[in-house]
Amino acid sequence: MASIKALLIPAGTFLLRFLPRNAAIVLAYIVADLCVLLCAARGRAIDQNLARTAPSAGRSERRRLRRATFRHFAGIWVDFLRVPFLTRGAILDLVRWSTRPNLDAALRQGKGSVIVTAHVGALDFAGIYLAALGYPISVVVEDIDPRLYRIWRRYRASTGMRVLSRRHGAVGAYRALRRGEIVAVVADRLIDGPRLEVDFCGDRRVVPIGPAAFALRTGAPVVILQIARRDDGSGYDLVTRPAMAPSGTTEELTRSIAVELTRIVRRFPEQWFVFEAGWLGERAERRSLPIRQLTARGQERAHRGSGVPSCSSWQGRDAR
Repeated sequence: MASIKALLIPAGTFLLRFLPRNAAIVLAYIVADLCVLLCAARGRAIDQNLARTAPSAGRSERRRLRRATFRHFAGIWVDFLRVPFLTRGAILDLVRWSTRPNLDAALRQGKGSVIVTAHVGALDFAGIYLAALGYPISVVVEDIDPRLYRIWRRYRASTGMRVLSRRHGAVGAYRALRRGEIVAVVADRLIDGPRLEVDFCGDRRVVPIGPAAFALRTGAPVVILQIARRDDGSGYDLVTRPAMAPSGTTEELTRSIAVELTRIVRRFPEQWFVFEAGWLGERAERRSLPIRQLTARGQERAHRGSGVPSCSSWQGRDAR
């Protein structure tokens, strides 16, 4: 599968050279709508997420949000695949950023900044955009197949963004912060390593403690970032919140970060691209139920999901 992806990504970039952006997005939406029908496993994961990230949404609204998730994901892929042949000006034109002073104020402290975000919107494009503006930025990404890693690294580094392996990049991240640079990490999904169970969207999730540990050890302020795709597909809105001073324990700072990420995810539930289960509350509930209740609940869920047929750090979409 990795070798196929390693071929498809550059092939997609080649084809997009000959398509206007708007036409490419229309085609991407057609593919996304097919995935709504065919990718039942992802659809179920999205529905489980929406039950927590958009708890007041009714059944029809959740169907709309599920479809929007697939469409936003496809549209973001279009822009990412176009990065190698975009000019710096074209990249900058796709993003609006009115809160730049918050990041600049954090960097003026001279200790660098730990940018923390969730798997919401166009994460890769955020780093590419900041690098195009001249910010020295390193992103910590999860370890994947070496062939795919080389391709992703080439795309991400096209404007000067530095890519650090999650497993082997800790030293590079600390050095970047010591130089007063930016280190960007995603903190709403655990791959492995040190972790903490936190409240998240009215349930419980396990998240990494690495971002808080980086900040506390170096004194670098934490800046929460979000980059959401506009509903009309015209581009992205980037928000950098006022810096959080690194204080307290690793656990306390991790929980504070989780509160901020929850706000982002609930603001843009249709752009949270986490396509696997990870909610601890449901697991605890299922463990406490008698077998008969578990069976009945499973049948009920299967019946509810039968209308959708079946297919199966900064780095949320890499592993998919």
